Amino acid sequence: MHFLACSVEAEAGRPELGRAAGAELRRALDEVRGAGGRVGFVPTMGALHAGHQSLVERAAAERGMRAARLDTHEVLTEAIGLYETSGYRRIPPYGSNPHAHRWFEKSLEGAPSE
Repeated sequence: MHFLACSVEAEAGRPELGRAAGAELRRALDEVRGAGGRVGFVPTMGALHAGHQSLVERAAAERGMRAARLDTHEVLTEAIGLYETSGYRRIPPYGSNPHAHRWFEKSLEGAPSE
């Protein structure tokens, strides 16, 4: 089992959202580690851009993952455009992020894992 986490950020003026998301993330990470999984973490601040995206993909590939998944809010049209032009395809919803409205996945088969 593998798990790749990106970022947990609080909505401006609502730090309780960051704490709640952080607690959920910690529980998920503990579950993965408890099952012998490895965790890759790519910390970000603000919007996920092409540089972050490449770090996510590299961390996932280095951990033997076959795909990278991302979610985003529907108002982040630039992020959605970036994902769609970078080989990500829309997939059904997953997880419990209350701020996610769009979900994407990109195959990492054959990706270099330098």
